[in-house]
Amino acid sequence: MRWTSNGIERLTSHGIVTADGRERPIDMIVTATGFSVEKYVWPADYVGRDGTHLQDRWAVDGVKAYLGMMIPGFPNFFIMYGPNSQNTSGGGAGLPTQIEIWTKYIASVIVAALEKGCATVEVEAEAYRKFNEDLDEKAAGTIWLLDKTTASKNYYVGNGRLLVNQPWPHIDWHEMITRPKLEDLNLRPR
Repeated sequence: MRWTSNGIERLTSHGIVTADGRERPIDMIVTATGFSVEKYVWPADYVGRDGTHLQDRWAVDGVKAYLGMMIPGFPNFFIMYGPNSQNTSGGGAGLPTQIEIWTKYIASVIVAALEKGCATVEVEAEAYRKFNEDLDEKAAGTIWLLDKTTASKNYYVGNGRLLVNQPWPHIDWHEMITRPKLEDLNLRPR
C-alpha cells in the first residue's frame, strides 16, 4: 500500500498512526535516515587556502570537484567518492575497484609532487572549471536532468546540475583518472 501524510505520529503493534490520527495497518517499515549522498565530507569542516571553508565554497559555487577528487584552493586535499565520481553511466566495476582507481590516482599525484620536490599540490582553477563545464554538458542528456523527470525531488540533482553521478561511460571515466594530467595541477615547491 502506498500513501502520503503530513507525518507519522507514532507506531502501534499493528501499524502507523499518521498526523491525521488515522492508523494504517502495515507489515513492514523500511526507513533510511541521515542519508544525504550529496553532502560530501559533511559534517567535517575543511578549511583551505585563505581560510575558505569547503561547505561555504560549495554553497556559492555548487558541489563540484575536479575528477570528483580535487578543489582549487584546497592544497593536498583529495576526496574519495566525491562529487560526480559515483555510478558511471555505462556500468562499471563496482565500488571496491573504484576505490583502488582513486587510490592509484592520488598516490601517483603525491609521488609526482615528491619527485619534483614539491610540498603541495592542488588542481588549477582553469582545469577545474573546464572539467565541470564538460561534465555539465555531458550530463545534460542524462535521465536525471530530463524535463520528464522530477529533478526537484531527486537527490542526484541540485541547482540544476548533476551532483552525485558522473555521466561518462566507465571506460572513458577510467581513462580520465588512470593517469594524472600534471598540467592540470599546481605543484608548489617546498
